[in-house]
Order: sequence, then C-alpha cells, then structure tokens
Amino acid sequence: MVLIPILEISRSSIHRDGTGKLTILDPESSMIVVVEPSGDGNIRGLTVIPKEGYRLTASALGRIPISQIRRLVRQSTHPNDLVWMHSITQRKLGERSWPNAHWDEVMSVATWAKETKRPGGAARAIMDLWGVALPTARRWMRQCRSESYGGLSSSNDD
Repeated sequence: MVLIPILEISRSSIHRDGTGKLTILDPESSMIVVVEPSGDGNIRGLTVIPKEGYRLTASALGRIPISQIRRLVRQSTHPNDLVWMHSITQRKLGERSWPNAHWDEVMSVATWAKETKRPGGAARAIMDLWGVALPTARRWMRQCRSESYGGLSSSNDD
C-alpha cells in the first residue's frame, strides 16, 4: 500500500520568517505546517494547524512528508537553489524508473553547480536538490556520462 502525502511540497507556498521558521501552505491540503529548525539542520519542532472545517487524524499526521520537509530545513542559501528545488522532476509514486527529463536535469544541475562554484560541487548539489545520498548522486552523474550527455565530465563530481 502506497501512502499519498497529505502535503505536496512542489505545489506549496513556503515562507521563511526572520527566525528561520518555515510555514508550508499547500492550497490542496487540509493543513498548514509550521517547522522550527534546530541549529544543526534538523527539525526542532513541527506545528500542524488544520484548515477551517478539517480535523487532525492519526492517518493525516502519518502522511506528512517529513523527509521532504527536512530537506527544506537543510536547504542551502546558494543562489538559485530555490529555483532548482521547485523546477526539478521528482519521480511519481509507483514509478520504478526516472523519466528521460530527469537525466537532462541531473546534467543541468551538475553543470550549474560547477559554473557557479557551488560549495560541495555537482554531486552535493544533486544530493541536496533531490534528497538522495551522495553515492546515489555520483551514480546518477556516472549514468549521465555513460549515456553521452555531452559536457558532464568526471571533473564535475566534486
């Protein structure tokens, strides 16, 4: 059984206040989520506010996409990270492989990270933007190179 998240980050409006708290507003969700980050990039507190006419249930709470929210909390302040975060393709529920557009995006992110000298390099950018482990990011880069995706050379790894 696949649980569908109650909150879709990609269509949400995300606001960060002066203290670092994030407010996540998904127009199609029954709740508003306010996240208080800790100093080390983890989630310190999570406040869930039901919208008018809705109530909180255990099922709804279990469908909050915590790993995606954690990724938002850890998000870099490097220029354009937010633009990339909202434009990259995520794999749809139930799909086992990535669409062809994904590999183009991996190559574009790697090239962008190299050209802007993003801290951590291309692999770190891929890791941060897709929320994958570093070995996965490097494997994706190798796959792009093996599929002849042009300008992605092995020097872009870091």
